[in-house]
Amino acid sequence: METYEFKKFTKTSGTFGAWRQVSKTINFAVLFGATAPTLANQLENAGYTEKEALEYIRILGKEAELEALVKSKRMGPKPMPRNKVVFLEAANLMLEAYYKAYPGVKLRSEREIKNAWEKGYSRCWGGPVRHLAELRYLKRNSKGEILGADRKLFSSMVSNRQNQAGNSPIQCMEAYVAMSTIEETCKYVDEWGLKSYLWNMVHDSEDWVVYKPEAYLITSLIDACSTWHRQPEFNVFMKMDFSFADLSHGRQNNLYHAGPENPWKAMPIEDAVSRWNEEHKNVLGFVPIKWHGCRNN
Repeated sequence: METYEFKKFTKTSGTFGAWRQVSKTINFAVLFGATAPTLANQLENAGYTEKEALEYIRILGKEAELEALVKSKRMGPKPMPRNKVVFLEAANLMLEAYYKAYPGVKLRSEREIKNAWEKGYSRCWGGPVRHLAELRYLKRNSKGEILGADRKLFSSMVSNRQNQAGNSPIQCMEAYVAMSTIEETCKYVDEWGLKSYLWNMVHDSEDWVVYKPEAYLITSLIDACSTWHRQPEFNVFMKMDFSFADLSHGRQNNLYHAGPENPWKAMPIEDAVSRWNEEHKNVLGFVPIKWHGCRNN
């Protein structure tokens, strides 16, 4: 019988860490409506190599298309270096493949941009509005193309406003879920009289100062609140990852994802509450804690 050693991979482990960063770059670029040139630059900055881009193009059998693009980009007053064209072609192919697999992503972005041109704003889930009034005052032809001086003077602004139209509903949706999670979690911390506390948050990440005896309870609580099925869920559910950094061990290079990558597995909130009550039942004045769920809005 053969035996195999399975290596534990984490967010920052070797090749996996690089793959994760590149995949996140592609995912968010597409989600927020990036163009191929923008995605190409982001890929290169994320550590995606020219060799990897060429391999991707070769696997898809698009070498001829690459050479045609290289030839066309050599023309004009500002020829593009070959390595830049390689990233551009890879980005083109990635966008094409992504939109073919997930056509709804592109349709959503196009819908939001069309609405912004017509109404001068983008509306987010729950009601918040991103005003984009400039779009309503520009001259356009029947194809929606900007005309004359408006095209010359405001093309960059229009591109920015269209990105905002597509991005704002996504960003507001994230904030809605993240803020609901934080509000519910902090209410429980106060209700249960815990010592741990939230000190920072960025997008969908929370930074906590955790009292060690409370670690299992706090992580279970955060996990339970973050994965609570809130509208609009569309059967796409969240899951929390946890990283710990013990600052008593001195300075660490990357506090954000530092410390032991367990990966920490949060126990079900009911089990964590039961364990906490059992551990403290003989403490004078202790009042058993209760989990009563979260709100649905």
